[in-house]
Amino acid sequence: MRRIFNFVALVGAAFGLSFLIQAGYGYRWTGFGSVSYLDDPRQGLEVGKTLWDWLGLLIIPLVLAIGGFWFSRAERRNEQEIAKRRIEEDRKIANENAQEAALQAYLARMSTLLIDENLRSSESKPELRIVPTAWTLTVLRRLNGARTGLLWRFLYESDLISKEPSVVSLVGADLSGADLSGANLEDADLGGANLGGANLWQANLEGAVLREANLWQANLGQAILRRAVLNRADLSGAVLNRANLCGSDLDGAVLREAELSMADLWQANLKGANLWQANLGGANLGQAHLERDELNGADLREANLWQANLSCADLRGANLGEAHLREAHLNGADLSGAHLSGAVLQDADLSGAILRGTVLVGANLSEANLNGADLRGANLRGTELRGTVLSGADLSGAVLEDADLSGANLKGTNLIGANLSEAVYDTSTQWPKGFDPKTGTSFFAGEV
Repeated sequence: MRRIFNFVALVGAAFGLSFLIQAGYGYRWTGFGSVSYLDDPRQGLEVGKTLWDWLGLLIIPLVLAIGGFWFSRAERRNEQEIAKRRIEEDRKIANENAQEAALQAYLARMSTLLIDENLRSSESKPELRIVPTAWTLTVLRRLNGARTGLLWRFLYESDLISKEPSVVSLVGADLSGADLSGANLEDADLGGANLGGANLWQANLEGAVLREANLWQANLGQAILRRAVLNRADLSGAVLNRANLCGSDLDGAVLREAELSMADLWQANLKGANLWQANLGGANLGQAHLERDELNGADLREANLWQANLSCADLRGANLGEAHLREAHLNGADLSGAHLSGAVLQDADLSGAILRGTVLVGANLSEANLNGADLRGANLRGTELRGTVLSGADLSGAVLEDADLSGANLKGTNLIGANLSEAVYDTSTQWPKGFDPKTGTSFFAGEV
């Protein structure tokens, strides 16, 4: 409003000045007239003031006035900004001092309980655990990430949260944004804690209990999570690159869009986990349990899934290019539109699996079980199918160019519209009843 008022005042002043100058031309004594005789003709002519004359008289004061106005305004703004920054700085310092005082007071109180009340052996005194738990939860809400990390280390190193039942219960504790990088939290009980956005890079969480914990967008890169309990934990968007999750329990965990590239998930339990669009490129999932998991659009390129259990898993659109799936259990899994080019699926169980439109170019499916599998429109160009069981499978419209079908069992297989040009077979290849491979463009291996 002030800006509008200043503009209106300036325009009004300009119009007022113009009006006065124009009105002045009607009076001889103002000297605004063009040319006039003086009272005594002998004194000659009097030349009136022109617009340029007035501008010459007014321009300097006007420029000085405008310059002074803008300078004052800029000066006031600068002073306001300095005052605002000073207030913010004072507030920040006051907040830091308050946090430091709260942390020191907490440490002093807890130290007293540890020394005078022998708090570590308070399992038999439930009432004694109520007070330190309440203090801890209250103080945690007031501390920033770095101080939260210091408090957390104190609790762990004092053996207050590293055993069950823990002396201090942190169920539902707010540790969001805490800096716990490199912290040793082995066997710590963090069940139900809020660790959203926390920094746990290279932290040791071996055997830790993180059941139903919130780890949304937490940084767990290179963290040790061997045997950790993470069932029903929320790890959406979390960073777990190169993390060690061997034998960990992730039953029902949410790992949507999580980064798990090069992570070690050997024998991990991921049953019922949600891995939608998760990045598992190069991860080790050998003997892992992924039954009924949602892996829709997941990136599993070059992942090790040897003997992994993926039965009935949702792998639609997943990228499993060059993945190692030897002896993996994929029975009943949905791999529609998935990419398995160059993947190793030797001796894998794909019975009843859905592979509609799946890309299996150059994949190795030797001795694999594809009994009753749905391979309609699948691309199996150059695929190794030696000794593969395809009985009862639906390969209608599938591309089998250059595929090796030596010793394959295709009894009862639907091959309507399938492209078998340049496919290889031998005397041990079993075809559907009434099907003559010689009518197509496939050729006998002994003729090569």
